[in-house]
Amino acid sequence: MQSDPVANILTLQPLGELVVVLPGFVLLFLAHHFLTRSHAYARLIRTIAPRCLPDACAVAVRRIAFAVVVGAVPGILLIRCSEVTAPWISPAGLLGPESFRWTVSIVALMSALSIALHRSPAAWHNYPQIRSPAWRPATHVLNVATWIPYLFACEFAYRGYLLFPLVEHIGISGAIAVSTSLYAALHITRGPAESLGCVPVGALLAIASLHTGTIWVPYVAHLGAAVLNDLLTFHANPSFRTVRRQEPLEEVHDENGDLLA
Repeated sequence: MQSDPVANILTLQPLGELVVVLPGFVLLFLAHHFLTRSHAYARLIRTIAPRCLPDACAVAVRRIAFAVVVGAVPGILLIRCSEVTAPWISPAGLLGPESFRWTVSIVALMSALSIALHRSPAAWHNYPQIRSPAWRPATHVLNVATWIPYLFACEFAYRGYLLFPLVEHIGISGAIAVSTSLYAALHITRGPAESLGCVPVGALLAIASLHTGTIWVPYVAHLGAAVLNDLLTFHANPSFRTVRRQEPLEEVHDENGDLLA
């Protein structure tokens, strides 16, 4: 007796969970993107943020919201409501020598790319994401601290529930292709250079995740590379500087004229 494909989707069985999670992920991603870049979001940040760090708070809240909405919610629902297991979440896979070699190799490669490109107009346009020209020490701390949940959600999604469950159904190559395509396509707002660069980088991170059986290898590598990239672009761009707590901060506005800092 053949199974009912509609019932499979509604009960999240075999391919059903993928039919739900893939468009669901894209819709959640787009909802997060547009809501956290709206005028209403800018007004909310001006209301709740300290006067000295509204832009930093806007980026921090955006990253934390991403971690919850795009990372945790669909991942947890997929795992709890379907037959999918997630041993790839365990950090135990990070401890072996093979994982160590993968992590070091990816960090070295991504760091080399950051060093080569950190003075480019595209890098200065996108990074650091906090656009306030004057950073206090707390701004640097907040920037690194919010990269941690944000990038974990990225890897939990792109190299986790959008990768491992697909292998059983469409094979390793197909799973890598889907994961990498989503990763690159959803970076299109950061310009052609970064979006195109996400194709080889995304494929490499997916291969590393599948090879080591854990998302922690690409996560640690991605986090290290992101922090280094921010440090390089911050210090290379004369528009940015670190100030003492007592110094007043300059105002900065977004492209719509909304006050950010």
